[in-house]
Amino acid sequence: SLQMKQDLRERNISPPEGHLQCFTDESATLHQLAVAAMSRKPCRLDEAEQLLMEAIALETHRSGRAASLQQLARVQIRRGRLEQAQGHLQAALALQQEAYG
Repeated sequence: SLQMKQDLRERNISPPEGHLQCFTDESATLHQLAVAAMSRKPCRLDEAEQLLMEAIALETHRSGRAASLQQLARVQIRRGRLEQAQGHLQAALALQQEAYG
């Protein structure tokens, strides 16, 4: 995934107008790579979690961090870690409330 991020950065690729505006470019790529990792058979939960944690750390928009936290909660639910999932969802809700009132 690091090579993919570097390639995108070098080519200066950004999302189409109006698409994924709640994310910075790099965090959006990480978020989507995590979604893809979760969709694979077998599911790659470790990879998805790592990508999402990196996306959250890089994201500057509250709504983008909230979306990645929601996805991270899905990872934890699949692992049966419901308390951790609940914590991520509560943090996502707080960010959404800050962003949108």
